[in-house]
Amino acid sequence: MTAGGVKKLRLCPFCGSDNVRIFVGGHVCVLCEDCGASGPSVDPYYPYEVTEDNIDELQEAGRKLAASKWNLRPWEGNFWPEDLERMDEKMEQEADV
Repeated sequence: MTAGGVKKLRLCPFCGSDNVRIFVGGHVCVLCEDCGASGPSVDPYYPYEVTEDNIDELQEAGRKLAASKWNLRPWEGNFWPEDLERMDEKMEQEADV
């Protein structure tokens, strides 16, 4: 888990970058800062009435859901085998830290 209880985000399935972050606005999604890929988008506010008392809780739930959906995106088929090996090595190095 990372700050705020959000799972560690996987590398971008399109470019392999680890420069990904969670975007919170009118919706919540994961955004790759390198290639611009984003999604899946979730709406943590519907069907709730958003108030000062519950907005942080709703946004945190949206962050967790967006991270979970991003981490489930398929990888194979978007990269050559050597790219997958490089990504696996990078994830293992980060796990050792």
